[in-house]
Amino acid sequence: MADTLTSISRRRGSAPALVNPAYTSQIDSRTGLLQGRCRWDRFCCCDGVVLDADVNAACNILARLYDEEIMLYTPYREVRALLAERTRPSVGTAPPGLELRGRATELPSTESESPASVPKCAD
Repeated sequence: MADTLTSISRRRGSAPALVNPAYTSQIDSRTGLLQGRCRWDRFCCCDGVVLDADVNAACNILARLYDEEIMLYTPYREVRALLAERTRPSVGTAPPGLELRGRATELPSTESESPASVPKCAD
């Protein structure tokens, strides 16, 4: 099989790349998180979106090529632990009660606007 893949790759002018396939069919390719369920040929995301399971997995395999934390021979249990850590609700979220209000996050549109004219966050 490896010889066939190499032969086809040479004809197409590409090169095969090996990646760790652990959990690639169980990750939501839009978020990169271990959320949702694969059911037959569909991947049901936690927000109700339904993706083609094969396309979802293919996108995850491509993303895995550039994942610097999951190497080809990383044991599946370590991959699972890393994905679970990435999926934790507290990762990448603001602390409870923090809100941005008004134009606090907008940058001035011209050089003539001074930073003092931009409203500050309410305490």
